[in-house]
Amino acid sequence: MEEPFLYYRLTPREFLFFIGNIYGIEQKTLYKRISCFLEKFAMTQHADKLISTLSHGTKQKVALSAALIHKPLILFLDEPFSGLDPQSLYNFKEELKKITARGGAVLIATHIMEVAQTISNRVGIINQGRQLACGTIEELQKEFMLDTENLEEIFLAITS
Repeated sequence: MEEPFLYYRLTPREFLFFIGNIYGIEQKTLYKRISCFLEKFAMTQHADKLISTLSHGTKQKVALSAALIHKPLILFLDEPFSGLDPQSLYNFKEELKKITARGGAVLIATHIMEVAQTISNRVGIINQGRQLACGTIEELQKEFMLDTENLEEIFLAITS
C-alpha cells in the first residue's frame, strides 16, 4: 500500500498549517478550515501527534485534507479512498461534490467501481495504459450495447 507524501516530523495540524500558508490562506480562515477537517475526518485525537506515528488511513485523511484546504476548483487524485473508514469516505465524497457544485472538476483514478459510479457524472475506462471509453454510464451502455447500469460490469465487458 503506497503511503501519501507527507512530512512525517510534523503533526497533522502543523502540516495543514504549512500547506495553508503555502496557499496564502488568511490565518483566521485557516484555523477554521483545519479545525473543520480535523473534526470531519475524525482526526482531532491525532492532531498533535507526529505523522510518522499515525496509521495509513489517518495519513490518507491528512493528505486529503491538505488537498482540500485551499478549496480547489480542479483536483487530481490517485486512489484517494485507500484506507478511509466509511464515515470519512462519505465526508470526503461530500467535499468532492462541493467542488463540482462550485463549477470545479475532480479527476480520480480508482479501482473501486462502486464509489466511482456513485460520485461520477462521467467515467473513463483505461486498460493497460489505453483509454478504451469515456462518457456517462448511459453513453457507455449505448456505445457498447450493454444491458447493465453497473459500472463494474460495464468495465469488465469493455476490457475483456
